[in-house]
Amino acid sequence: MQFSKNQIDELYEFVIKKGIQYIDLQKELVGYLILIIESKMKSNPNLTFTKALNLAYKTFGVYGFDAILSHKIKMQTKLFYRTIRKHIRALFISYRICFVLSSFFIFYYVRSFNCIIHELYFGFIAAAIFLFVYSSYSSHNTIRKLSKKYLALSSYNNMNLNSICILYYFLVLPTFIGDHILNNYPYLFSINLTILFVFIIVRRNLLNELLAYIKSKGFE
Repeated sequence: MQFSKNQIDELYEFVIKKGIQYIDLQKELVGYLILIIESKMKSNPNLTFTKALNLAYKTFGVYGFDAILSHKIKMQTKLFYRTIRKHIRALFISYRICFVLSSFFIFYYVRSFNCIIHELYFGFIAAAIFLFVYSSYSSHNTIRKLSKKYLALSSYNNMNLNSICILYYFLVLPTFIGDHILNNYPYLFSINLTILFVFIIVRRNLLNELLAYIKSKGFE
């Protein structure tokens, strides 16, 4: 059974009115509705398109599309964090681990210089934040805008929040850890900055993967 363009447009309008704003989920739900409507109209040729649509929507239960949206968001969030863990594992089993280990010893060695520990710490933090912003500014903006339109990218907003929390942690840490602790346990200084370095690398790799996914799917 072939549906007219007006009928397809009506399905999209129906899905949007039900609160589904993500374009990729709209397409998926419209596909489901078409299959159900075809089945309803074949079994009862007297049904109008509108009545068949209403019957099709009832098959989604009391919560309608909200239950599917909630389930999809949970699945996307799990997939997103699985991808992050994948990039972390990939970092530690590739040659890039050499850069991570080198950064630890560099931070440890530089920290041994005779200078004010907090100034040194904030100097590295400032450099890390500059690298964080510079290395992913355009990619971040592209994905952030598309994450509002596509469910497959929606979990990236969680990454933005986590990014702020992590950077806040590294900025606030010196307030709670005094000079005497960092001087007596210099490896804390090195570990802290190395973790931030790893975070920046993983985030950049994740952005690159998301950009490749966007191009492959033709998202606009």
